[in-house]
Amino acid sequence: MITLLVDEILTEGRMARTKNADKISYNLQQLGSKYYHWFQNKSNAAATDQFIDMVGCGRYIVILSKSKCKKNTYMLFYDTRNSHKNAAIVAGHFLTYEDGIKNQQLFLNAFKALEPHYDKKYTDTLLTLDTFILC
Repeated sequence: MITLLVDEILTEGRMARTKNADKISYNLQQLGSKYYHWFQNKSNAAATDQFIDMVGCGRYIVILSKSKCKKNTYMLFYDTRNSHKNAAIVAGHFLTYEDGIKNQQLFLNAFKALEPHYDKKYTDTLLTLDTFILC
């Protein structure tokens, strides 16, 4: 089991987020050093100011967004409860943003990859508001 740090947990634990750079760095390291370095290199090499990636972790789809100026860096966590309907609702929100279709597809791909393992990995990831881990 891994524990990830967030600033707030919303909608009965189905969504959480953090914009705190220390928490994001800690969370990326918890996802694995290979992923941490891949994400850092990929986001630094991105042609645009903003880079987004989505990955399954336990029961959550984790959305990582990094801005080169670091003013809009964030990490979001969504628990779709393994529901196609819930996944479609969340994915639909991306259409209102730049690169909406691409990001919608990233989310749906992460959902499809997570879907067959959802029940087995349900308790693999814990989200916490506690920051004692960073001390």
